[in-house]
Amino acid sequence: MKTGDFWIVRPAVSLHPPRPSDSPRIRVAADFVRRIVWQRGGSDGYVPSTAMLRDGRRLSFRNARIRDGEVVLLQSDGVRRVTFGELAELHLPAADFWTSTVSEVAILSPDLQTRLIQFETDDGLIVTGSFDRFAAFAWGSERISDQWSHGIQPAWSLDLIWVPHARIRVCRMFAPNQIPLTRLPLDKQRGTSEAAAGFWPAQCNRNVRGGTMQSGNLDFGWGFGVAAPDRLAFPSPPDRSRFRCEFGLDRIAQGGGCVRPRILAGTGSKRTLFEGPPHTGSQAALAIGPIDLAAGETLHLETDPAHQARPAGADPFSVRDLANWLEPILDIETAAWNRRIGEQVPRQFPAWAGWTARTGGQVAWPSRLRESYAGLGSFVRCVDVRDQPLILSRSADLVPGRNFLVLAVSRTGARDAKTTVRVSLDGQVLEEREIPYRENWQTEVAPLVFPLVRADNAVTRPVEIEVQQAATPAAVPVFWEGILATSRLPMIRALFEDDAPLRTVDGEPAALTAAARYTGQSAIALPPESVCAWRLETPVAIRERPQWGEFRFVRFAVRKPSGGRIGLELLHPDALSRPARYDLGAGEPTLPGAKRVGDRALSDQWQIVTRDLYADFGELDIDEIVLHSPDGEAAFIDHLYTVRSGSDFQYLPVPEPNRVP
Repeated sequence: MKTGDFWIVRPAVSLHPPRPSDSPRIRVAADFVRRIVWQRGGSDGYVPSTAMLRDGRRLSFRNARIRDGEVVLLQSDGVRRVTFGELAELHLPAADFWTSTVSEVAILSPDLQTRLIQFETDDGLIVTGSFDRFAAFAWGSERISDQWSHGIQPAWSLDLIWVPHARIRVCRMFAPNQIPLTRLPLDKQRGTSEAAAGFWPAQCNRNVRGGTMQSGNLDFGWGFGVAAPDRLAFPSPPDRSRFRCEFGLDRIAQGGGCVRPRILAGTGSKRTLFEGPPHTGSQAALAIGPIDLAAGETLHLETDPAHQARPAGADPFSVRDLANWLEPILDIETAAWNRRIGEQVPRQFPAWAGWTARTGGQVAWPSRLRESYAGLGSFVRCVDVRDQPLILSRSADLVPGRNFLVLAVSRTGARDAKTTVRVSLDGQVLEEREIPYRENWQTEVAPLVFPLVRADNAVTRPVEIEVQQAATPAAVPVFWEGILATSRLPMIRALFEDDAPLRTVDGEPAALTAAARYTGQSAIALPPESVCAWRLETPVAIRERPQWGEFRFVRFAVRKPSGGRIGLELLHPDALSRPARYDLGAGEPTLPGAKRVGDRALSDQWQIVTRDLYADFGELDIDEIVLHSPDGEAAFIDHLYTVRSGSDFQYLPVPEPNRVP
């Protein structure tokens, strides 16, 4: 999947967003997805690059592509297709844990000043976010905690996850350079000599019986419950770190049990970093560390039943050897962690993909809450530059003709705090404009469009494009949503191309003519008493509030030297019951139910028609255009476009100067 892809997921847990919703859905970033489950079973945890079928078979693969209703697996001996009905689970290829963790922290706390926060609810949700991406809402009185709802947005979600306060079982908090061992992938290396070990598998954030971890008469927020003998292995950070925790027998051991904690590092031949004395009874917990760890070492936590050194009166064998590794945490060396996070922060802006970002002055990365998708809301990352500007640059090939740079960019914060964006082409400044202000409730603002004009636009050649966000003395958070260098503006869709495949429906065939065009290379010349049509490569969606790729308005140009009439028909799946037709000229309507446009006769001069398609006909998915010329001389039609909004008409082509139609 590409960066920026996401899944739309209906959570199985109870959510309580500010706006009531029967079935709230969230968008989950595809980069963070590791396992997809259709039917539980047949899995002993995460098995990378494996498809588990409902009949018990397992298929290993190198890569997987998910399509409607099936998964295409690339295996060592070829390609295999598996339907969703055959799949129990799909385990995607493994990602390096520490690479993913750096990306996660860069999203949650890019300046490494905001603490991370983790919620665990009583219905099984565990979600990690930060106070930088946290919101609170009260249903009713703010004094009644049962009416509170907390919104948290983890790195893997594009939307806030609203958790009822009353359902939060545990709330854990960490500094951004502190990684609890409970978040690391766990390699369980259980002993086999003791029968008790088989009855009590290691538990995360629970004692071995699934209860709250308590040692030394204190409850602990996270850790591992184990039964001796046991060894847990973890990959340590790529930079130097320090490990610390507490260790003790769980309260369920009461005064019994006897274990020795041991901490080792390395693979193969391991070195002992710490070995404690035999520990008996749950009345006290032992503080361990901090212990220095080298970069990239494997960390081992070993629980030894200490048979050779048990004090007199201790339980025989492994009876009640039920212990806890309490709040184990890695403190990563700050300077190295800061460097890694700083390298990842610009990747939070998908708009910057393919661009080189440079900042030389003071830079802040504030987040801003937006009302969005299904009323859940979402935090977006902004950039605020001081002292020196932010510079984005890249090389691009501009095709002959018209080229544009489209910037979907907006500012927030104080309305009177303004900043600008400047575009240069091959070192020459083209234009500088103010970045538009965006309210939190706005889903989008009109993009800034910069014509990319160069002296030689007759051939395709690479050019250097530079976009510069000006530095400001006061805070001006700027949100970059998209950057596009293109010859086709995304807010415009041409319904007639110069090479349109015209099909004769009735009468004489239509022709393309360059002599009588309005814009572009040619116009359609339709003989009298003739009908022609052409299909669109993809349907054009007409909507009341168009999203990207959808439109609302239409504009076209017509001329008919001898007067008479022209009919324009927009075909769509419901055209029989809900026709979309325009009629131009004087006289009886060309088509039944057509909407008459204009109050004057057609002539030898181009007549420009602009209409609100949604207001005229409602929602449409136009897939074919039909033209009618029922009388008079030949009719000419050109310049047929749909646009998203009224302000987008300014970007339509204009007739060449000094050209006589």
